[in-house]
Amino acid sequence: ASSAALCTSGTAVLELQLARLPCIVAYRAHLLTEWIIRLKTKMHFISLPNILMDSQIIPEALFSSCNPMELSMLL
Repeated sequence: ASSAALCTSGTAVLELQLARLPCIVAYRAHLLTEWIIRLKTKMHFISLPNILMDSQIIPEALFSSCNPMELSMLL
């Protein structure tokens, strides 16, 4: 059994929430990809539970903040 999980955005986050397992969403991309995503989208969240609730109920480490130090602090 696990006490926490690290996952990417998608249905895995929903499954972890159904199992009541705390998780952190991590998503890293190339700097150019990050720039395009930030330019083209107005969404504040990337994980499905956060989008559905329109608030950050699951911590997200996205793009440049997806680094070992940030992930260890969130976990």
